[in-house]
Amino acid sequence: MNKTYWIISAIITLCGLTVMSLGAKQMKTEAKTVSDPEQMEFTDVRSIHLEIKSSEVELYAAEGAESTKISVINAPASFKMEENISNENGVLTIKENTDRFNFVDFDFLSQEPKMKTVITVPAGVDYEEIHVKVGSGDVTDMHGISADDLMITIGSGDAEIHDMRILGGSEIRLGTGDIIMQGMEMFGGTELKSGSGDAELRHCYLADGVNIDYGSGECSMENVEVIGDLEVKFGSGDMNVSAMEVSGVTTMKYGSGDLELNSFTPGESTELQFSSGSADISLTGSREDYAFRTKAGSGDITIGGEDSNNYNGGSGKPFSITVGSGDINVSFEQ
Repeated sequence: MNKTYWIISAIITLCGLTVMSLGAKQMKTEAKTVSDPEQMEFTDVRSIHLEIKSSEVELYAAEGAESTKISVINAPASFKMEENISNENGVLTIKENTDRFNFVDFDFLSQEPKMKTVITVPAGVDYEEIHVKVGSGDVTDMHGISADDLMITIGSGDAEIHDMRILGGSEIRLGTGDIIMQGMEMFGGTELKSGSGDAELRHCYLADGVNIDYGSGECSMENVEVIGDLEVKFGSGDMNVSAMEVSGVTTMKYGSGDLELNSFTPGESTELQFSSGSADISLTGSREDYAFRTKAGSGDITIGGEDSNNYNGGSGKPFSITVGSGDINVSFEQ
């Protein structure tokens, strides 16, 4: 029995030492040996595809620039500018090699500064595709760019984008992290998804429909115009909306959370569903502009100061409210 115990212990110890040795070797191999920025420059770039395991990213238009410049600081030794960056047929590709055998992540042991990738492009150029994919890291500044297609995917990290014009569609996905969008003109439909995190949308014009799907987080929107349908799904979290106008169908579904909806101008129809939560809603126009249908499980629904639980009436735009548990108050600006 004792002999078997010591043999097993020796095997476990040997495995542990082997793993630590591999980790030390990996850390040495990936040590961020570059402290000064390395740069490359390209012309005739029509699309940008970036795929990085871990990096802070900046991508913006620079007035007076005549070429696209890439600057990388604190890159791992495995990242070679000449090997990992290319421009073929107008497609600028920045891609980190991730095909090596890596069964244990030792990044948590490293105290080295994080990689930073900065891309500046000429202002006034209409790009075909802007695709950014980051495993871990923030897109700290993306602005001033016009493109047909925008795609941002971040496993863990935040994104801040502003003053961009997207003509053919946008897709933004975050595993965990916050997003700020301001001064955006987005056509072709916009899809915003996050497992966990907050969202802020300010002064945005969103055409051809918007889909917002959040597992948990807080959402605030101000001065947002949606041409087409708006669909919002929240697992849990609060939402604060001010001065929003929708031309099509609005659908908002909440698992749990509170809603502040101020100066809302609905379009063709509106449907609000709450499993658990409260809402304070201020609508443009008067009560005569809407046809309400309400259903409450536990809680009170008040419309224009009147008790309106399980109410069905009016001849204007359809406006449906269903709540499992919580209080809903609807008021009018006229």
